[in-house]
Amino acid sequence: TNHLSGFMVWGAISANGGITLICPEGSITAESYSQMLENEFFNVYGDHLPENFIFMHDNAPPHQAKLTADYLKEKKINVLPWPPLSPDLNPIENLWGYLSQKVYEGGKSYQSSQELWE
Repeated sequence: TNHLSGFMVWGAISANGGITLICPEGSITAESYSQMLENEFFNVYGDHLPENFIFMHDNAPPHQAKLTADYLKEKKINVLPWPPLSPDLNPIENLWGYLSQKVYEGGKSYQSSQELWE
């Protein structure tokens, strides 16, 4: 998850290529995170994920909540263990840097969250 000028974006990348960007509304809780994964990610992109993929997310509270862990276990999704206080080496961090550069290239600014999303 990344914040661009107060605008929250959740993203996923795959070794098979492709990118998914979702704009969740409001704050992220374990319940809203699990619902977003179900409704806006796995139900939409699940058929395009590599076989035996490993899901990776960091130690954000909604990611590590029991409700989220139970949801992923129920879906039989293998999750990469993420040690506490580890450096943020998640490969998607490179995407956030690249995305920010492109979105604000040449000093571009936006009048609304909707304009930024588009």
